[in-house]
Formats: sequence, structure tokens, C-alpha cells
Amino acid sequence: MCGPSKNRKQEAAVKEQDAILENQRKQAEAQLAETRRVEEERSGKIRSNVSSIDQAFSQFDDSYYNKAGQNLRDYYNPQLQDQFEKAQRKVTLDLADRDLLDSSVAGKKAGELKELFDREQQGIESRAQDASNSVRSDVSARSSNLKRLAEAGTSLDSFSNMITPEISQINLPTNYGDLGSVFGSLTNDISTLQKSGVIPTYDGSGSGAKTTNSARIIK
Repeated sequence: MCGPSKNRKQEAAVKEQDAILENQRKQAEAQLAETRRVEEERSGKIRSNVSSIDQAFSQFDDSYYNKAGQNLRDYYNPQLQDQFEKAQRKVTLDLADRDLLDSSVAGKKAGELKELFDREQQGIESRAQDASNSVRSDVSARSSNLKRLAEAGTSLDSFSNMITPEISQINLPTNYGDLGSVFGSLTNDISTLQKSGVIPTYDGSGSGAKTTNSARIIK
């Protein structure tokens, strides 16, 4: 007589256990869904922050980097050209005073001035390229560092606050050193050559008499 009652209790226990397992399954699925939702939200914010970095740094392109080099050229080249022209005038006057405008000394000095001008201009060009590359490297380093932080999930909800300070630190160079005296040694060299007797001096009497102690007069 106890058989049917026992069976009903067993069935009830099984149903209860099944209900518990079903509830646990649903809870696990809900937890997994929430985990996926949170991860998708996190990934979305990371992608958004990386995109914000790209957008903020898009203003730094080749024209910006080239401007760094051009600014340096614009600063130094006019100075070099001015010194070159003044050096040419000084050498011309010094040679004219010594009646050497048609001498081999004049040709030699003109060649030396032009050679030094070209060499200094090449140096300026090299520095201009270095300036452009330096700015490019700085921008790249700042952008890469921000992306590493973004991809690590740093400050997900306020990452834009980290971008602005980095952008503000990027500036084109404005402080350049003095070009210095480029042609001084060449323009002063004529006096040295004169003192050594390589080129002649005159007695100032108007007769054109040479007072050099050396017979090596270059004409």
C-alpha cells in the first residue's frame, strides 16, 4: 500500500532537483550573458577611445612635419645668404684695394666662399630634415603610448581627458641657435696673406709701388 505514495515522493524529489538544476542553468546563462555584455561594452569603449586618438592625431600629417623643417630653413637660410653676400662684398673691396680683382687670388677666394656657402647650406638642410623627423617621432611616440593605455582599458569612461594634455605638448620648434660667423675666417684671410707676403701691399704714395717683402706676387 506504500508503493504509490513512495513513487510520488520520488517523483516530487526528482522534479525539485530538476527545477534546481534548471534554475542554476538559467543563472549561469544569465551570468555568462552579463559577462559578455560587459566585455562587449568594454571592447566598444576601447575601440571608441582608440578611434578618438586617431582622430585627435590626424592633424599631424606630412605637411605639419615638413613645416618643422621649413621653419628651420626660413630661419637660417636668409642669415646665411646675408652673410655670404656681405663676405663677397668685403672680399671684393679688399681685393680691389690691392689691385687683385683679376688675380688668381680673386678666383680662389670666390671659389672658397661658394664652397663654404654650399657646405653650410647642406648642413642647414640636414638639420631641417632632423627637425621634421624629430617632430614625427614625438607625435608617433605619444600616439602609441596613448593607444597602449587605451587598449589596456585605462580610464574607459574618461580617456579623452588623457588625450588633450598630450596634444598640447606637441609643438613645432621655435628656438634655434645662432648661425654664427660662417665666412669670418675667409674674409680675414686676405690680411693674413698680405702680411705673409703672398699678396702685395702698396706704399700709399699713389705711385702703385709694391712694398711686399716677397717676390711671390700673384697676378
